Amino acid sequence: LAGGRATVDERIRLSQIWTRQGRTSDAVQLVDDIVKARPSLWSHALNAIDILLDTDRDQVALRRLERLNSLHPKTPGVVVRLVELLLQRNQRERARSILAQVPDSNAHQDIVQLRARLQRGSKRPQLGPPTDELAKLPCGDAPAQVQYQFARTEVQMDGRADRWIRRVIKFCNALGVERYRTVEIHHAPGTQALHIPIARRIRAGQWLSAQRTERSLSDPDSRLYFDLRAESLTFTDARVGDMVEVVWRLRDVTPHPAMPGEYGEIAYLQEEIPRLHTVVEYGGPAADGIKVGLVSKGLPITHKMGRIEGHNMPPVSAETGGPGSTDILAYVHLSTQDSWADVDRAYARLLGARGLADPALAAEARRVVRGIEHRRAQVARLYALVVDRIRYVGLEYGIHSFQPARPAETWSRGYGDCKDKAILLVALLRAIGIKARFALIRTRLSGKITQVPASLSAFDHAMVYLPEFNQFIDPTVEQNSPWTLPAPDQGATALVIGEGRLRTVPFSLAKGNLTQWRFQLNWKPSGISGRGELTARGQPGSQLRRLVEPSLHRQRRADQRLQTQLPGFRFSNLRADGLRPAYDPVVISGAVTPTDGEMLNAEDGQTIPTGLNSWDLLRTWAPSAQRRTPLTVPYPLTRSLRYSLALPPSFHATVMDTVRRTSDMGDFTLRVSKVKNRLEIDIQWVLNATRIDPADYPRFRQWLAQIDALLTEPIRIKQNAL
Repeated sequence: LAGGRATVDERIRLSQIWTRQGRTSDAVQLVDDIVKARPSLWSHALNAIDILLDTDRDQVALRRLERLNSLHPKTPGVVVRLVELLLQRNQRERARSILAQVPDSNAHQDIVQLRARLQRGSKRPQLGPPTDELAKLPCGDAPAQVQYQFARTEVQMDGRADRWIRRVIKFCNALGVERYRTVEIHHAPGTQALHIPIARRIRAGQWLSAQRTERSLSDPDSRLYFDLRAESLTFTDARVGDMVEVVWRLRDVTPHPAMPGEYGEIAYLQEEIPRLHTVVEYGGPAADGIKVGLVSKGLPITHKMGRIEGHNMPPVSAETGGPGSTDILAYVHLSTQDSWADVDRAYARLLGARGLADPALAAEARRVVRGIEHRRAQVARLYALVVDRIRYVGLEYGIHSFQPARPAETWSRGYGDCKDKAILLVALLRAIGIKARFALIRTRLSGKITQVPASLSAFDHAMVYLPEFNQFIDPTVEQNSPWTLPAPDQGATALVIGEGRLRTVPFSLAKGNLTQWRFQLNWKPSGISGRGELTARGQPGSQLRRLVEPSLHRQRRADQRLQTQLPGFRFSNLRADGLRPAYDPVVISGAVTPTDGEMLNAEDGQTIPTGLNSWDLLRTWAPSAQRRTPLTVPYPLTRSLRYSLALPPSFHATVMDTVRRTSDMGDFTLRVSKVKNRLEIDIQWVLNATRIDPADYPRFRQWLAQIDALLTEPIRIKQNAL
């Protein structure tokens, strides 16, 4: 923008980002400048009006809409917004007169529906029992409980949904008041209209309204920008025994930006506090075409005549390292699409020719891999090009929440989100003759999803699939080796566009996620010295690369990492390999010397742990004494330590024999050998399991505790008797 080269589309995107940053006036002015410079683009004035509406400047928006309507009468985008605003202000007759000016022959579908709405009024569905009945329901053991949760969705033929939700919570102790006194409602102001007719605290038949605030869900620190906002309703004076009741209406004002005519949503029937009664209803003109996927988790949930209902839904507490939401919570998936093949075909149409590079970009791809013969090496080179050149910025709003930018656009601007980077890499790879496919991903943290129905709403990420290598790659994460998938990608659910079915992204092998220490140590009464080397691959490699890549902090961070395995020592003559380009393995090595120059007492002898330091496997991997939900292991891994300890001729070492501890979750081996005055220790721990069920968790902890104990067994070094 500063250089005067920004396109109209980029200016509109920037105005939306500024809006989310609170720079409303700047955002509106930017759009106004577009219209002023090019009057033929007057319709962009609606973008400025939407910004004003999103920031509650309704009066200014109303004046602009009235002026636009006088200049461009009967324009659907203007009429619909103007009438909607008038209805919100209870100016029904004025709204009716504006609609009457639009002839039936030119009536847009939205205008037809507005007319029908005026004829029947804004009818609220039956939202359940009155609050005085709900107040009589006693508390249980939980800090709070949901007395009643109701959600009804009316789906129109164009896929738009009109939702009414009622939530009534009772505070059962002080912790419940602290945690649940605020209710947040997420909505997308650009495509949805939010109305909250009731938000009140109820005490002994008396009520008090909530304090309302609003915040953006964008996270500039993580370079994520969303069109979602959170309406926060806080009940500051809530006490134990009070109830809060919130009723809101969330209505789509435009069809799905990526798949017009389609609808899909997931509604959860459980949460971390009990629900005494939960109801999900669906209806509307498109109700006959809605497919229902109900996952009850063994609970008595009924589905009859467009109504899903459950009583006494038990709480499911979130635990650290727990499975995804759909893996542990009862839920219902509603969609107008029956199969994943339908979603596949629709998304393929949305991609269009975006998977093909233009001539300039194709020429660049061929230039970059010139002289590289092996195809895996060519993939790695183009992967590194995308990761290094394209900065990650998530622009999740409107159609851009679903449709990636064209590869040439992402390439020229130098930034993009997961979709943009994935389709760019697909285009580059295809340009050099390597088959590549775009893949929609539901990350493992979100949980598995039903095979029927299907909807685009299930996915939260995008990657690239390479049929030739039967492998997924993710160009989103910086400082990753090309063949290393981030932990949330492993075990994720994928829809590879062109396949028409769901598949599971495989986990990497344990040997592919390696942390390996090697030491050659010389023990003398004056101290220990020698050389050390750390080799890391896969996820541990990515973590180590991010840790030591900044040269300013490399020595300090490498020393800190060394001291987790060899306390009291530091590196000298440090060397680091595998940082740039980001190819595994990452290796840091150097001489190791004591940090404090501590002298060892030869007469009294000296002991060192067999593992050189505590590995703390139990505290790291299974700190809780028990679990209610399965433990999700991020990825299989291998941790290895091999060291030799050379002793002076007048000293000897006492150490345990070789030992092995095998389980169905992994394997541990500690091998010991002595050659003259040199002690050789080779330790390897392999964790193969990616999920530990609660019933197996005590056995998992026992296995880890046994290994921890073996690694802290002392090696005793003493001087030989005279």
